Amino acid sequence: MKRSHLILISFAILLIVGGIVGYPWVKLLLIQAPDPREFPPPSKTQWVPKGERAVSQQSHPVIPVPDTFHTMHVGLNNTDEIYSVTAPMVEFDWVAEEKLYVPEGPTFDNEGNLYFSPLSNDEGVSLISLDMVTGKRRWAIKAAGNGGGAPLILNDPDNPGKQIIYHCTYTKAWAIHPDGTIIWEVESGLELPEGVSPNGVGSHCWGMNYIPQADAVTALTQDARIYLLDRRTGRALLAKPYELPGQLPPPTKQLPEQSLLDEVDADMKASFNKEKMFTQMINVVF
Repeated sequence: MKRSHLILISFAILLIVGGIVGYPWVKLLLIQAPDPREFPPPSKTQWVPKGERAVSQQSHPVIPVPDTFHTMHVGLNNTDEIYSVTAPMVEFDWVAEEKLYVPEGPTFDNEGNLYFSPLSNDEGVSLISLDMVTGKRRWAIKAAGNGGGAPLILNDPDNPGKQIIYHCTYTKAWAIHPDGTIIWEVESGLELPEGVSPNGVGSHCWGMNYIPQADAVTALTQDARIYLLDRRTGRALLAKPYELPGQLPPPTKQLPEQSLLDEVDADMKASFNKEKMFTQMINVVF
């Protein structure tokens, strides 16, 4: 008889004998996992922060203190800061814009209002602002482009306490007051590659960032092009957009199985009323 067979037989005998004599360790093998316990919401605490509620000692006239998401990764240096204190319980306050798909936002100004750039949509909107209290749309900007990444929010040094929202697409960029007033709107200097539609794969812009040494905002596109604009005026600071050196990798995509793509596409169509939305998103990213 093989050793593996002896082990299985011995284990079966132990289970039978253990069930008779009640070995505790055998009972542990057979016991089912307990149901998770439920606890009521905790009562309100009296805790308050000591001193200034800031997570950084930086002091810059343009760069906001990273106390919330003014860009995709909180701070402009993209060090992925994290919150050290959060509420013990959270709950929905409101749900808004249910028909829009927003994979890269939103960001928040210092009054708590939200800004985001949805993926291509039937309205043709490129940037939307929501009220922090009600979730209602404050204003929107229509423009061609397959979503513009998370909007960038900077302090306005000419108006202390105020901020400016910077937004981009492949072909355009904006500086906007929080009330929706456009400060400047400029062409990026880029033209869509041949065969690429404004809302198609290859027209994505990953959002903007800030370069303090040049007092400039910069944008990076999906096809590795960079344009650089004066923060105050939107004037192009490069003779033409810069193309990062090297070649794009060959189109060897490691996509999920088609059955999974089809299933998620069907779920997203039920929510957003768009065909093959998940497949489109995967193609934009990969």
